[in-house]
Amino acid sequence: MAQTLRVCRLKEEVLWSRGEGHCDEDQSPAEGDSSSGWRSMSFPSGPENLLLQPAERLRVQVYLCLVSADLQPAAKGRQPSTGRRGFKPCSGVFEPADMGLVYSEPACQSAYDGDVHQLYHILRNDPSSLNVREKHNGDTPLIAACRRGNLRVVKYLLDNHADVHLTNKKHRTCLHYVSKRGFSLLDYLMISILMPILLLGYFLMLQKQRQNMALMEAVLSSKVNINAVDYKGNTALHYVCKRKSHRLVPLLLDRNADTKVKNNDGETPLDIATRLRFNKIVYMLKKTQ
Repeated sequence: MAQTLRVCRLKEEVLWSRGEGHCDEDQSPAEGDSSSGWRSMSFPSGPENLLLQPAERLRVQVYLCLVSADLQPAAKGRQPSTGRRGFKPCSGVFEPADMGLVYSEPACQSAYDGDVHQLYHILRNDPSSLNVREKHNGDTPLIAACRRGNLRVVKYLLDNHADVHLTNKKHRTCLHYVSKRGFSLLDYLMISILMPILLLGYFLMLQKQRQNMALMEAVLSSKVNINAVDYKGNTALHYVCKRKSHRLVPLLLDRNADTKVKNNDGETPLDIATRLRFNKIVYMLKKTQ
């Protein structure tokens, strides 16, 4: 009975901190952000937790991650937004790519899977596959690799002079997807579970951030258009500000990213950072101006 009450208490805490379960693109947690309801993802410490066995603690942590990720089934009588199979996704955190994409083009699929060996054989037999476009969404192998964050594949494609200016059907370049990258559901789950164990979750989080920085540096080493806009009018700088990726902002600013570009909502990157109260990013953007 006490265990049930404890789990219910944790559920109520997470739902309350998330504002009754509402989550949109502007209010979603960002990379490395420990504010808002995501503090509840780390399992609280205290005498009352002794009521739960280790296996039960793990199940509660998994439950908290799912609730925080907004992957619980939609409540009865509530219409889910754009989710499928009764789930209401949080569009500001998890991209569809995190759930796995299937490409009809072998080169795109190999790039997305991170299979450099297979990609090498595909390009050797058909060099035109280097910049082939997927029929469904218009992705190129380079965009597919950037979606998944496969650094080795990205470097291999850039070394073979893959076209960094090509866009998909959403008018996004490879740089857009590097800027949109954050933590996947599995990353949040592992960080939550490992955080109480010698801060292993914290080091895992740092490792993921360094990987994103290395990916960004690799793409920026090419002649990619740093101020390219997608169908929403967003540049790469818009997306890193939305994700609170303060480690990536200086990389874009050093390449003279335009801080005054307005998206379809009439917001500049500075407007987004100011609205979301990302003070460190606000300071960096104002400093360049």
